[in-house]
Amino acid sequence: MKRVRTIGVLVLLALLIGSAIVVTLGRSRPSPVGFQAVVEMALDAQRDLDQVGKQATRVSDAEEMRLGEKIAGRAGRWWPMARQDQQDYVREVGRSLVRHVRRPGIRYTFHVIDDGMVNAFALPGGQIFIMRGMLRFVETEAELAAVLGHEIAHVDLRHCIDLFQYELVVKKVAGAAGRVFGGDLTEFVIRATGQVGVLVHRIITMGYQKQLEFDADEQGWSLAVAAGYDPEAATAVFARLDDQFGGHEAPPRQPRNPAAEIAGAIHTAAGSYFHSHPPTPERLHRLRQVKEANAAGLTGGQYYIGRWNLRYLTSRSREERRTVDEFRRY
Repeated sequence: MKRVRTIGVLVLLALLIGSAIVVTLGRSRPSPVGFQAVVEMALDAQRDLDQVGKQATRVSDAEEMRLGEKIAGRAGRWWPMARQDQQDYVREVGRSLVRHVRRPGIRYTFHVIDDGMVNAFALPGGQIFIMRGMLRFVETEAELAAVLGHEIAHVDLRHCIDLFQYELVVKKVAGAAGRVFGGDLTEFVIRATGQVGVLVHRIITMGYQKQLEFDADEQGWSLAVAAGYDPEAATAVFARLDDQFGGHEAPPRQPRNPAAEIAGAIHTAAGSYFHSHPPTPERLHRLRQVKEANAAGLTGGQYYIGRWNLRYLTSRSREERRTVDEFRRY
């Protein structure tokens, strides 16, 4: 019986890993030889297998938060963190948004990376990252809220954890194998399927389909407006991003050792906003449609802009300026 169980587990593992290889080979396309090409093929394979993973497991809020904390805990090894006043400011603005999320069981944590690149991204379990470059790029607290709202929405709508579902299935199978064979096989499978996944495609926001990005735009807009921020902020910041960075591609990358490639892939993905998001004109069009659809609910209200707050890194929750130029009235 033990031998039969052993063979069965091996067959299941072979099918899971073999399926990814077959899909990868079937999707092959011209690309530079090296680690990045392998990462991109792995992403293609994972997208095809995600549906299997989602049906096989459903991650609880607690499990999702543990996973996010584990990955975010490594962030200090990849990127330096920004000044404490910037961290505090972003955290306070973020907290004003998470009061309105659909999944109140998730605890959100906000991080500012000390890097001049203009981007932001989310990890499962409420781990939200924004680059110092994005914090300097936005012109008002309302624009910052729009950016943070979009990333919060990826968590709130389960986009982040859905990217992890297949990986979790493989790890659970590996755990079962470990009970039969001991820890060596488990460690091997987790390393083989996990290092590239956890350190690369789980962070790359290009893994989201366009519709998921549009959904996050809509939900992010709703979160910011529910918190009292300017409904025009999202379209303003996306339009300015398009003006300054639209069409720019990430620079070609030179082959390096695998460890350096992992760090470089994460860094490149986190720094290339338009490589990881749908075309901005289309996003702007859809955001305007969202605003028009909610126009009746905006009528008679006034919404905060927060130019002063961003300049002095003092959140609206600490000091709200009552001047005319800091409100938009409908």
